[in-house]
Amino acid sequence: MNEDQQMEFVAAATRAFLDNLTHTWGLPPATVLASAHATIITEIAVSYGGKMAADSARRAAERVESLPSYREAPIAAMAPQGQA
Repeated sequence: MNEDQQMEFVAAATRAFLDNLTHTWGLPPATVLASAHATIITEIAVSYGGKMAADSARRAAERVESLPSYREAPIAAMAPQGQA
């Protein structure tokens, strides 16, 4: 497995695990995501230092800041209708 394949494998496994926590165990998605986020940022800090964790979080935030939520996505993807 090359590095891109490894990254996709880990991403898919992580999504499946988070889905399992919310759907099988019935945990609230906000709790699962907040806990996962805190754990991952902490692991990056412990492994590579706080600066690396903070820089990584900032880069990730810049990439996702303008993305719509699932709730907003259908509205954002709709073609304009009618006239203003």
